[in-house]
Formats: sequence, structure tokens, C-alpha cells
Amino acid sequence: MTVGDAMVALRHEGNSSVQVAINFLELEGVKTLLSSALRNDVAVIARHPRAIGLLTNDHDDLMGDSSAYDTQYAERVRMARELRFLISEDRTLAQAAIQFVLGLQGVTVTLPRAVNRSELRVNVGSLTAPQLSQEELATALAITAGAATR
Repeated sequence: MTVGDAMVALRHEGNSSVQVAINFLELEGVKTLLSSALRNDVAVIARHPRAIGLLTNDHDDLMGDSSAYDTQYAERVRMARELRFLISEDRTLAQAAIQFVLGLQGVTVTLPRAVNRSELRVNVGSLTAPQLSQEELATALAITAGAATR
């Protein structure tokens, strides 16, 4: 479901949840979607918080076919590399990405991929890793500002 599809779903009674991709690299329409979902008491399930693997420490963990990003793939890789500043001794890029999504008002739950125990540990570790500072968040959003307008 795209953000546009989710907005249509919100206009119909009886929907208790919508599921859309939400991450640093996929922000187009998210603010509007989340505020509408809150107003309508509809849960938002955020999938792909790690942007199909682009938001991992080494970017080599791409899930499936990266052509899902079509013509913007190179730009998304560039932004993901710039977001590496969020990596610290006790926080991975994936953990920062998951924290970002969970911190968005209106997101009910996120569904990060975990195909092995290592990925599961990283995902669960996002709950105890150092939280993003306001400065880190502002810098990250400035880097990915173009993702919100595509």
C-alpha cells in the first residue's frame, strides 16, 4: 500500500489499520498520513524502516529487488551513505532508522526485517541503543529532505 492508497483507505469507515513504507528515505506524504490516521483512530503499521537494507551499516543487506526504488535508487543510496553519521559505538544505522520511525507520532508499530538472529538482535537493540538527539534528527531530516518531495 502506498501513502496515497492509505489516504484513500482512511476515508472509508471500518479500517482499523493501514500499512505503508515509512523510513528516512520514504517520507513523502507521511506527515499528512500520520495526522489523518490519528484523527481517525487508525493504526499505522510502518514497514521497511531500514529502507530495504539501505539503512544498514554496510548497505550490503539489500532485501529482494532494489528496483523498488526505480529511478531514485542512486539518490537514495547517496542519502543513506550520508546518514552513516548516525552510527555510533553503541548504535547501528538500522537501529537509528528504527528509532526514527518509532518516534513518529502516529506510528503504531514498525516491521523491520529479521531473517536471522543477528538482524533480530540489531532490531531489538534499537530499543536500548542511545536515542537520536534533536541535532542528529534535524541533520538527518535535512539530508533526506528531498525524499519528502518525490
